[in-house]
Amino acid sequence: RQFKLKELSKRTGISTGELTKLFDKPRIKKMVDVEKGGFVVYPEKQGSPYLFLASKTIEFIDTHFPDLMKKGNWNLPDKADGV
Repeated sequence: RQFKLKELSKRTGISTGELTKLFDKPRIKKMVDVEKGGFVVYPEKQGSPYLFLASKTIEFIDTHFPDLMKKGNWNLPDKADGV
């Protein structure tokens, strides 16, 4: 199952803007980009949707929730365990 950004926002309660900021951070993108073995398909051009593998995205957010919610901190480990 896949989520688009809007559906992920509904499921997590995190705004689409915050999710975009999170998943666009270079350190996060390096861990989750499908091109690097992750679970997020990034837009190829403006207006294209993000696509998230639902199970892995929820697992990632659950695992890293405390760090993700620290505004401006994004204190994540170099490699996400199990992701």
